[in-house]
Amino acid sequence: MIDTTRLAPYTLLTLLALLLTGCAQLPAQRQWSDDCTWQLERLHREALSAGVADVQAHQVGDYPYLRADRFLWNQLPQLKLKTQRREWTQLVLEFGNAALTADHANLSAVTPLTSLRACLQTQAEELAARPDYLLTLSEQPYPSEYSHTARVVGLYPITRHLMLAWLPALHQELRERYLRGPANPVTRYVPAGTPGLTADLIRRWLKAATAVSPLGLPRLAVDQQQRLLAHFAPVWRIETRASFDLPGVPFRTVRSVGVNSQWPVTYSYLSYSSWRGRALLQLNYLIWFDERPAATLLDIYAGKLDGMLLRLTLDQEGRPLLLDSIHPCGCYHSLIPLQPGVRLASTEALIEPPLLLDGLPEAGDAMRVSVALSSSDHMLLGVNWEPREWDGNKYLLLPADQLRSIATTAGRRNLFAPPFGLIPGSERSEALLLWPSGVVMPGTMRQWGHHAITFSNDRHFDDADLLEQLFVHLPIE
Repeated sequence: MIDTTRLAPYTLLTLLALLLTGCAQLPAQRQWSDDCTWQLERLHREALSAGVADVQAHQVGDYPYLRADRFLWNQLPQLKLKTQRREWTQLVLEFGNAALTADHANLSAVTPLTSLRACLQTQAEELAARPDYLLTLSEQPYPSEYSHTARVVGLYPITRHLMLAWLPALHQELRERYLRGPANPVTRYVPAGTPGLTADLIRRWLKAATAVSPLGLPRLAVDQQQRLLAHFAPVWRIETRASFDLPGVPFRTVRSVGVNSQWPVTYSYLSYSSWRGRALLQLNYLIWFDERPAATLLDIYAGKLDGMLLRLTLDQEGRPLLLDSIHPCGCYHSLIPLQPGVRLASTEALIEPPLLLDGLPEAGDAMRVSVALSSSDHMLLGVNWEPREWDGNKYLLLPADQLRSIATTAGRRNLFAPPFGLIPGSERSEALLLWPSGVVMPGTMRQWGHHAITFSNDRHFDDADLLEQLFVHLPIE
């Protein structure tokens, strides 16, 4: 068990967040109609009660282990054909199986996982045969990471202007640091054993996958996904002045959280985004650091765990289109165009724009994106293309799903805690100032699917239409 004395601030803030959000994240009670449903319901409630339930994706209606992210939820109104409903339910089944597998391992459940997966398959087939129910779900909004109640209590119409006022100065500082680049000593980390793919092969993969998808998704086979993630895996160039600049594997003990830097690791996963009716494939890369150390005596941004989440969006031909990044708290959203013709919407339209940095020229097959990070606060200090054969310390590329069930001294446990997908022990004092934004515990590290990325309006890193929110033009046919 996690030491409740050590994590008391997290517990108290979580209880406050639950009150402010009206406990909206908790699932509704379902009437148990058969043994299969009862087994899944019981496992889900046991996981919630034990504090290990996976909440990366949202529960689909009254099916506890059918899950959808924001992109899939956004597809609900388009499910006109039986083939589209079948593909959609297959995707929510895949999300659900990942959550089910994590909860089963973290609970050390005795019911065989194969039996539960068979139950889940039956529920997915049932859901696909309920078009009216899916239509009803499409009328319900996906849960927001912003609390309306917190905004009312925090006088949001007034305080939002205060939170927005500091943004131009912050962007100017980060842009100047980016232009200066990293300072020695710098440690290079490169992916281990990843032969490259050709641009033509990637294009053919995406074209073939999109052509057979009823939803028009570039949905690759598992082997293709792994090879594509390896092909585009970045080089990390990190200013290294102490152990807090060494990437590694996050852990949880009975007293704290941290990172074991003995094994440099980058975690990866795929996602989708929409641009004017087209689904674009995105490659996500996440690294963790042990902490962001305090720069001053009263540094409200310092605390345990830090990291960088890098996302590469490909165009319909499989060419790099856009690079954007956040820290795992959802902070410091930055954009780097990788093709000409990318135009950001106006500041007036965006209200709180991301940091737009200088774009890069298009690169060939033999090049890999290289990302420089600062010491201590791990900010972007540069992005460029590098030849693939350059040397460096080797890192492992691992599935991000591994973070949903990690080994602890008390058994297996999810790195992220329900109901908000936060990491206990990674809180920041900035939450005391920024809670009127409606963001739950600002500054705390959190799980994919829970990244609110602005304070003065509503925007999520995984919004299905994020590209359409941000840009007035992308070079996509």
